[in-house]
Amino acid sequence: MKKKGQPIPDFSRNRKGTNVPGAPDRKQQPAPRPQKGAGKPQATSSKSGHRGK
Repeated sequence: MKKKGQPIPDFSRNRKGTNVPGAPDRKQQPAPRPQKGAGKPQATSSKSGHRGK
């Protein structure tokens, strides 16, 4: 029971610590980059276009 109890919290903490920050960070980094990149050029181009026009 102690062995099972220890690994369960350990794994949960390890998974949360590694997967939560690791997975979201990796997913967030690539996701926001393309989204922001696409949004920035569109917003800048549209704004600059409207301003220029």
